[in-house]
Amino acid sequence: MTVKKIKSGKDTLDARVYCREDKKPDFATIFTHGFLSSVDSRTKRGAKAARNKDYLGVAFSFTGQGKSTGVENFYSLESQERDIVAIMDYIANEYGTENMLLSCSSLSAISGLKVASEDKRVKGISLTSPQTTFRNVLSIADSVRELFESAYNKYLETGEIAQFPFESKENGKAPSYLVPITAYSGRQVDGEFAYTGMKEANPLEYASRLRKPVQIIMGTYDDVIDPDSIVELYQVIPKSKDKRLIQLGDTHRLNRYKSQVTKLIFSFFDEIREKLRAKD
Repeated sequence: MTVKKIKSGKDTLDARVYCREDKKPDFATIFTHGFLSSVDSRTKRGAKAARNKDYLGVAFSFTGQGKSTGVENFYSLESQERDIVAIMDYIANEYGTENMLLSCSSLSAISGLKVASEDKRVKGISLTSPQTTFRNVLSIADSVRELFESAYNKYLETGEIAQFPFESKENGKAPSYLVPITAYSGRQVDGEFAYTGMKEANPLEYASRLRKPVQIIMGTYDDVIDPDSIVELYQVIPKSKDKRLIQLGDTHRLNRYKSQVTKLIFSFFDEIREKLRAKD
């Protein structure tokens, strides 16, 4: 694994690159994270698994997330789209492959869909619990603010470190995401600020323009995004292309199916790779 700092406009992305040293990859997989997350999440595990299956695997933190530079917790369709393209440019320049496969989770599905619908280098895209509409985004901001406030109040009263929605302790002290809570309960996760750059996003339109394989993995009991809206997203994808909808009996994070989700993603990617290799 190699830690890379990759330029995206004026900002610098914190990325992890996984690649076998004994074999040059002809396909790259890019894993993108969701709301209030970073490269230190399932995306990194996905990229690591990619290397074991002879892919180049890359995971990164979007602008303003994790250790990437930029305005903290500001979500912009333009910046996220730019970040994904910057990662693809880096891969093309450093490893010489134009075959990109995207695995996008939750909120990042919006920018992933847009890039996939416009960039010929993307050969297929797998979406996990994809964000579908802006109104869902606003509800996420409200629910996360409530989670932070509840967790912080509990910490003040009992000293107990909250383990949800994040699972990190810092030397026995309150995690940085709890201190001070005002950093998260104010503008930084408020819909009027955090999602200003997402208001013009139209994932249904992007999906309707797709002309490449797409897979959607969703929880039938998604507690963040309306499951019906995810089905609607699937339905607007053109029927002429390989598309599949996989419904699992779980909530948004699909915690009960972590290993199965990874297998589904790579099974989908393997099919795409085999078909394209056969054409060559």
